[in-house]
Amino acid sequence: MEAVINSGKLVVVDGCGDRCAEKKLKSLCLTPHIHIIATEEGIVKNGMADPKFDEIETLIAAVRREVKQ
Repeated sequence: MEAVINSGKLVVVDGCGDRCAEKKLKSLCLTPHIHIIATEEGIVKNGMADPKFDEIETLIAAVRREVKQ
């Protein structure tokens, strides 16, 4: 927990609009500086299927875009 608090910007990537990761952080009194939702980046929610390389690249690009702002 201390590592998260002292890490600078907190980036959260949620799989969908249910925002499970963000809710968990808020329950710990942490607010992400950057919040990305995979489905809003065009990634189709597919349960527990392995991610595809193009989906990973899409999320990396989204994180980079948000970090630069």
